[in-house]
Amino acid sequence: MARLTELAKHTDVTVELYLYDLLPTWRVISLDQTMFVSAFGEDSEGHMSPMYKITSSAYSGALHRGFRRFVGELRRTARRVV
Repeated sequence: MARLTELAKHTDVTVELYLYDLLPTWRVISLDQTMFVSAFGEDSEGHMSPMYKITSSAYSGALHRGFRRFVGELRRTARRVV
């Protein structure tokens, strides 16, 4: 969190970090309209799972919208710390 707090102080970068009280299922990194997603499993952490790039397109639009809705609701109910 300290590194992200430091990064957020730069005026040309927008950084937000939220804490939530839910069992981690997905690891999601959003950059503009592109999302990188991996899953937490019973035997693996999110950083050990392969990342999938999801963009808003005709091919993956529904999946992209679903993850956007999930992340939006998660952020709405979380506590922002950065």
